[in-house]
Amino acid sequence: MNERNVLRRAGSLLAAVLCVTCLTDTARASADAVLSEARAAFQAGRFAEAETLIAPHIANPDAPVTDAFAILREQMRRIRRDYRLTPESMLAQLKLSIPDATMTDVERWRDSGDLQHRVIDGKTWYFSRAAGTLLRFCPEAQARRKRTVEAAGSQFDLPRHLERLVKRAEAGKGPEVFPVKHTGTYTITIKPGNARVKSGATVRCWLPFPQEYRQQRDVRLIRSDPEASEIAPKDAPQRTIYFERKIEDVNAPLTFSATFEFTTSAYCPLPDPAQAKPYDKTSELYRTYTAERAPHIVFTPKVRQIVKEVVGDETNPLQAARKIFRWIDANVPWCAEMEYSTIFNLSDKGLTAGRGDCGVQGMSFITLCRAAGIPARWQSGWETKPINWNMHDWSEFYVEPWGWLPADASYGLQDHPNVRVRDFYCGNLDPYRMIVNLDYGQELIPPKTSFRSEPNDFQRGEVEIDGHNLYFDEWSWSFDFTTEPLDHGVDAFAETLDTIVPDLLAAGDIPGAVIAVGRKTPGGFETWRGSYGFLQTQPTPIPMPVDAVFDMASLTKPLATGTSLMQLIEQGKVKLDEPVKTYLPDFGGPQKDAVTVRDLMTHRSGMKPYIGAGEQEKIHAASGYPCPQALRQRVRTLKLSTEAGGPVVYSCLNAILCANIVESVSGQPIDVYAKEHVFAPLGMRDTGYRPPATLANRIAPTTQAKRSPHADGFLRGEVHDPLAAMQDGVSGNAGLFSTAADLERFAQMLLNGGELDGVRILKPETIELMSRVQDPKAVGKDGKPNRRGLLWDSFPSDPGNTGIDSIYGYGHTGYTGTAMRIYPQAGVYVIALTNRVHPDDTGKVGAFRRAVWQAVGDALLGM
Repeated sequence: MNERNVLRRAGSLLAAVLCVTCLTDTARASADAVLSEARAAFQAGRFAEAETLIAPHIANPDAPVTDAFAILREQMRRIRRDYRLTPESMLAQLKLSIPDATMTDVERWRDSGDLQHRVIDGKTWYFSRAAGTLLRFCPEAQARRKRTVEAAGSQFDLPRHLERLVKRAEAGKGPEVFPVKHTGTYTITIKPGNARVKSGATVRCWLPFPQEYRQQRDVRLIRSDPEASEIAPKDAPQRTIYFERKIEDVNAPLTFSATFEFTTSAYCPLPDPAQAKPYDKTSELYRTYTAERAPHIVFTPKVRQIVKEVVGDETNPLQAARKIFRWIDANVPWCAEMEYSTIFNLSDKGLTAGRGDCGVQGMSFITLCRAAGIPARWQSGWETKPINWNMHDWSEFYVEPWGWLPADASYGLQDHPNVRVRDFYCGNLDPYRMIVNLDYGQELIPPKTSFRSEPNDFQRGEVEIDGHNLYFDEWSWSFDFTTEPLDHGVDAFAETLDTIVPDLLAAGDIPGAVIAVGRKTPGGFETWRGSYGFLQTQPTPIPMPVDAVFDMASLTKPLATGTSLMQLIEQGKVKLDEPVKTYLPDFGGPQKDAVTVRDLMTHRSGMKPYIGAGEQEKIHAASGYPCPQALRQRVRTLKLSTEAGGPVVYSCLNAILCANIVESVSGQPIDVYAKEHVFAPLGMRDTGYRPPATLANRIAPTTQAKRSPHADGFLRGEVHDPLAAMQDGVSGNAGLFSTAADLERFAQMLLNGGELDGVRILKPETIELMSRVQDPKAVGKDGKPNRRGLLWDSFPSDPGNTGIDSIYGYGHTGYTGTAMRIYPQAGVYVIALTNRVHPDDTGKVGAFRRAVWQAVGDALLGM
């Protein structure tokens, strides 16, 4: 071919290429125009029109969703799922909280913008979570809502937690303080009946996996099922654990699970504006993180106007960031949000609507910061606070000399007088986090074929079968978290209880509890006290106050009776090994002559455990009600059931006799003596028998009884124990009422060797005597060891014991659900008060107590 022909041929080929390119560009321009028109119709609520426009551009409607037209169609499907409530179903949902709501209300709240809705193809549809948003923002709806009573302790005490973190950081322990070990199991299960579940199909699944990032470390995969195919590297913007498997048995459950652990510390640099430095505006970091990033970070005229008004002439980057943070807190409050895959610009959504969820708030903060010349970026994962864990988004902004600082616009400003606590979440972060994402909208590892269920964030996971995405409604997820503070102390104990107690109460065995703990230190006692659940559940629920007054039941034995008697023993007025008949002459006879005071106090007197209901009725019939003298006389004249000094048989009658000795020797009834010589000197203001009416609204009720003077029939300030009730509420075995605060003073006195605040109640040697095991060889009727102090239970350590059981403790419990333990070697006390007999005497408290004692060992003592 000659040169002229070559050139002619080349020219023809070039013309053909240019023609094809022109046609392609024309087709692309036409497609873009159709897509733009369809999006406009979509935004205007004309879904049918949009679907008609895009239908010719989707060659295979059943193919994986990968191109812009298919994605738009999928977004409309998801919008319909979010906005699926008809006016009638919206009204039905509202009536759950506002029983008198009407359709007129629905329409009025719709027209005012208080009810989230969309008009789709001429018909109004309501957001599936619109009721919650209405109740959050509409004063009228709030005023008309059905009142619910929230249990005490149902919310994590965040301000108190932050105050602890700030104190630790101020003490020079920062910036990383209060490490918390997390163990989590995340599971995804594909719902049965999915049409894509076929033999030979390939299922791909991505689960969230914790980052290794600054304050979050020691990440370890414990196990996975099936075996994981790949874990994304620690610097991956969105960190995943990936699974891939072929379906063999279509009837077998399709589940993917990973169990992992990691430790996250609070990050508390406590940044000071005076130390902030100017930016190097030529740096790659500055240029990258102050730039726009469409579609979610765009410097619209509205954004620029807000920055101008909020930041003004402020040149200090930390102060400027705080101004933006406070503006978001005041102007973009939290509300439930639709799926991010259907929001075209998260920041514009928040700044235009004036509300949004954590991701919308965070992106609004990031956008305003960048527009103000403050580098900012995305971060997200899970909040893992005890009780309130959930998916969560937050952000970071950059200020020298600290570098990247956390900012949680959703948590916002805290209601606290300390400015460092109030501004905590603009520069600091709590330890109850699982950081998964260091960026948004990034490719997964390995990449996903189809349009993601959540293309921006990554928290719940992603699933596809043969390249087809499975949306959130096609599978279920679960996340089981446990958290364990690693800095052992009162703070860790308190937050451990916040983790375990709500679940224990949810079992329904006890209505509520007040728990107190203290540890002796060179500077005094470090203490904590908290309440959970309900003071009463019937006839109307009342949250448990921390100063609730409880019927102590058998805790009366060591607190009132034992302490009073030990004082008389100290004074030489009573001798432990003297026969009881010395002080109670009518307690005699050949069988009883050998019974000593020590036998009564160690439950080795041979007295039977109790006087049963049948015999109680006989005493009532003969002597009326109450009948203290008749009951006491009957106790003294009972025959022994076993030989004195024999096996341990726990008996309320022993304590009744001990109280009789106090009265006989001192000349004062046990209630008067204990108040004058024990409780009043210790400052135990709410402790005593037959509590006054002034305490009525704080008293935990027990069961219903005919003898109750109250309209609802519950005993509320009247002793629950029948034998104490027969004695008009004053007995050695029961009848005392007290609070956790008062019991703390008593426990501190014991750990101080019998003295508190300059007031001595007992001598140190007396404390040691009454709290130690009196006979290490003692056994119960079953032949098993039953070792007792003097009206105290003892818990010696046996070979092989671990944790809290490996150190000596003493204490006592009460039938109503009360308990106290003292660990003298550790200088620790713990008080756990419940009213487990309310409302019907069927509650169980064993598991609750074991969990509390174990928490003392694990969290407080690190055993």
